[in-house]
Amino acid sequence: MAWAGATIDDSFNKDGVEWYRVGVTCDLRQGRAHWAVVRRYSQFHDLKRALEAAGITVRDFPRKHLTPYGNSRRRTIQNRRHALGQFVAEVVLAHLEMEVVTAFLEVDLHIASRYHSSELLELHGEWARAFSPGTVSYTHLTLPTKRIV
Repeated sequence: MAWAGATIDDSFNKDGVEWYRVGVTCDLRQGRAHWAVVRRYSQFHDLKRALEAAGITVRDFPRKHLTPYGNSRRRTIQNRRHALGQFVAEVVLAHLEMEVVTAFLEVDLHIASRYHSSELLELHGEWARAFSPGTVSYTHLTLPTKRIV
């Protein structure tokens, strides 16, 4: 199994909260899989803190606070979306061996829906061999996920 990538496809505001759509693409035995996860800024920030706690340096992470109104706010949101996209491309995809990253991208949920349980065990082994360069387990680092409709 080889990854093709993940990007910030879009963002939208719901009830005064900015949400970011992360498009994920993964090459599987049965072809290429595409899915999207929707995350708030705070979830990206939680992931950043978990990565830093594991000794990973994260640079140029965008600030939380937005400009209150108008064109400046839209421009700030665009800049934040771009910076979060760089975070995903440069940091998140470089650490796919970490459970906190696969949980953030909902890898297990989307791969599990495509395979039977016996195939999943085999795929999990492939995943571990492909993305684990003998690192420690990060099972204690988990992020809450929240789906919105």
